[in-house]
Amino acid sequence: MNNPSTPNTIEACTQLLSQLVEVNTCQPAGNEAALVDFIAHRYQKSPVELTRLEHSAGRASLVIKLPGRTDMGSLALVGHLDTVPVGDPDAWGTPPHKASIKDGMLFGRGAADMKGGVAAMLLALDALLQQAPGLAKSVYFCFTADEEKDGIGAQALCQSNLLRHVSAMLICEPSRNGIGLCEKGAFWVRVSADGVACHASRPELGANALDALLLFIDQARQSVDFSTEHPYLGRNTMSLTRLSGGIATNVIPAAATLELDIRTLPGVSHQALGVKFAKICIEIGAVHPRITLKLEIINNRPALETAETDSLVGHVEQCSADLDIHLEKRGLYFYTDASQLIPELEIPFVILGPGDDREAHTANEKIEIASVAIFAQLYAEIIKLRCS
Repeated sequence: MNNPSTPNTIEACTQLLSQLVEVNTCQPAGNEAALVDFIAHRYQKSPVELTRLEHSAGRASLVIKLPGRTDMGSLALVGHLDTVPVGDPDAWGTPPHKASIKDGMLFGRGAADMKGGVAAMLLALDALLQQAPGLAKSVYFCFTADEEKDGIGAQALCQSNLLRHVSAMLICEPSRNGIGLCEKGAFWVRVSADGVACHASRPELGANALDALLLFIDQARQSVDFSTEHPYLGRNTMSLTRLSGGIATNVIPAAATLELDIRTLPGVSHQALGVKFAKICIEIGAVHPRITLKLEIINNRPALETAETDSLVGHVEQCSADLDIHLEKRGLYFYTDASQLIPELEIPFVILGPGDDREAHTANEKIEIASVAIFAQLYAEIIKLRCS
């Protein structure tokens, strides 16, 4: 990518991104309201409409509407304000909540995921506000809470009906110099087994809850298609991420629990998977009548994709070419706020943002400051192309 030509742009990016990173918005507390206050204050005297969505103490989301002559066919940009926890502070070479700069990189929790994208959104809005001509179509800059956990911000945004006239969406997550056309779905399940404890020297007197869960895993794997391959997302995956049970080596476990993280391709029905898994639970109980299996769905995010031929993709490619920015088409293996917004709005989206998604959730998280400036410019050009 080419660096922006104006040094002041780099200075503005550094200052703004530092301010964002130095506000601690780690889960589980979130504290996104502090950043909402900061952002709202920046635009209190600007010709924009601010809508604050309150969730709970210290938690809020914000929508900034840059009004056009019509709301029909408007564009939305979405970024989340929360971050994952810091983790082991000793694993960090610099203070995670103090922006540290070295060799053009800014280090700090949330630098890549995704305060870099939030900074680029704000700088794009700044650039548009400095231009005299108004837009034909409105633009919505949406800053959400709680993307890293339950998505209360995205849910509130859906319920608010603020985006009812939006025709396309940019998810400003880090896309590693690419255009994210799709994202995998997430289907997380918890299965609990109740059996009968006994002395492990006489296992036939009991009913082993852990054995029942191992049976469930084996049959669940047979229910998932691992052969189909998507050009950008690879294959469906199933990972056993939690397994617990038993109280001692010489006691047959009467209770056990597992959790599976299943990542799915577009077109995979989570409802159908749930039905299959429920049937497996019943069948294991029928063969082993002293075992009861209970299935819970603990996360359900559909896989999403936008056609390469969609006009939004064409506009992103056109603007990136005009700015001499080369972006590869790719898919994202993690889910974003799109997983809750797009099924409700039924509009095309792309994931497009500064930073490397491989930096997300890592110690010593970092982002190239120049990439924030580049994407701020790119966002402004996309907005002008679609909304002028």
